[in-house]
Amino acid sequence: MEVLLAGPGTGKTTNIKKIINHHGDGQKFLILSFTNATVSDLLISRESFNVTEKNCMTLHKFAIMYNHDDRRHILLPKEEDILKKIADSKDVSIAFHNLCDFLKCTTFDQIIERIIKYAKSNPLYFKGILSSYDALCSGTFFLAT
Repeated sequence: MEVLLAGPGTGKTTNIKKIINHHGDGQKFLILSFTNATVSDLLISRESFNVTEKNCMTLHKFAIMYNHDDRRHILLPKEEDILKKIADSKDVSIAFHNLCDFLKCTTFDQIIERIIKYAKSNPLYFKGILSSYDALCSGTFFLAT
């Protein structure tokens, strides 16, 4: 397994393109990014790299697509602000994350934390999802078998 770690602006997208070109079919890669810009760049070049929205997306989109708890509402920023004000008010004594749990909702950022936690405690959940890919490319790392 290969691992590529790199910070912002170090050429990760260029390296991902080179790796896909070297290995051939981009459909065998799951490409996850923190930024829409990276996803857009790769999708614009889709003919050259054979990537689609099904295997090239942001981490948030991946977390939403494979959300194990679809009964939870994902809060819009305005809704999150309202709930934070309620949790921070003097009349209510509840932590924000507890309030979200009580109301069966989650923030856009919490959804990634939740899916990672779930994946760690339920590795078989992702085994089927990831088994169709030869490699996982992310904004900070690259894994290949």
